[in-house]
Amino acid sequence: MDAPQTQFFGRVESLRGLAAGMVAFGHIWGLQLVPADTLGFPSLLRMFSKGDHAVLMFFVISGFVLFFSLQRLEQDASGALRFLVARVFRIYPAAIAVVLLFAVVQIAMAWLEGQSSNIGFRDVVLNALLFRTDINGVMWTLQVELLAAPIIAAAYFAYRRFGVAALWTLFWIFTALSFVGKFNRIIGTPMLGFHAFMLGMIVAASGRDWFAKLSRSGATAIFLGATIVFFGVSPVLGWTSHWGTIVAVFCSAVMVALAAFQGIGPGLNTSAARFFGRISYSFYLLHPLVLCVLHLPVAAQIAARLVESGIPPSMVIVIVFVLSVLAIVPLAYLFLIKVEYPGIALGRRFFSPRPLTATR
Repeated sequence: MDAPQTQFFGRVESLRGLAAGMVAFGHIWGLQLVPADTLGFPSLLRMFSKGDHAVLMFFVISGFVLFFSLQRLEQDASGALRFLVARVFRIYPAAIAVVLLFAVVQIAMAWLEGQSSNIGFRDVVLNALLFRTDINGVMWTLQVELLAAPIIAAAYFAYRRFGVAALWTLFWIFTALSFVGKFNRIIGTPMLGFHAFMLGMIVAASGRDWFAKLSRSGATAIFLGATIVFFGVSPVLGWTSHWGTIVAVFCSAVMVALAAFQGIGPGLNTSAARFFGRISYSFYLLHPLVLCVLHLPVAAQIAARLVESGIPPSMVIVIVFVLSVLAIVPLAYLFLIKVEYPGIALGRRFFSPRPLTATR
């Protein structure tokens, strides 16, 4: 086949931004700044706080995007090596910078409270290398992304040899293993989600044909239906149901396929959504900084006073979420420009560009 052209899927990037926002809302919800029994429609708010579903959407999108990254490289061992090096330089620069920032903030806050911090040099090094994630808990997903990288590369070359059936086989194997607790937490993370990466790759390989014959109105209806099920499956199947996460993975795949290949997704092509998608990685890593402040007793006191002033408790949570996003977005953009982009460029320098040759 001919060497593939570079492809960019703006709406898929916007979906990643929305998933990052969903994780951030989950952080705010989990603080319980106001008593849950005072909330109006608590299940409705809780649906938007399912961070594990958002993370699985991240993984589906990663599988989708990385499939095309592999397709653009040499279709041999050197291409696989370039891919793995690129993943290291995509993940680690921002991770290291965030760990250093969080360590400084946590040490400073401990000092202001008249306490000594338990963060030492060894803790910083182990967290920066992603051997541990106790300085910034959300970074467990980066451990999974790193572990998944060689599996994705191997799955891609299996696809090259045996077709999309190889990806479906791996998807069902990893889906079955996701129900096995010991496997799912083999490196100590809440979940591995390898099946989500595989389904993302399947979408990249064959998703263009899934809805090709649908009218635009039909595709939009399916997209909206998948979105409703994605958010609504938890109160139906149970908030901790593993089957709910499987449904969320399939809904994510449908949304990614329609956004990428049919241009579906209300609002996903706006400049605001695209911008949030671009900063989503740094935003995801940096948003827990807000929690350092909101964990202080004064935060709960302010929330209580807002409720006493007549503001509905549900609206207090929304206000805190919006303010937290506005606080982190400028820092996330700074990290994108000063950390992420230079890291990607540094990774590219490890290999001099080589012209792609046609493969058969």
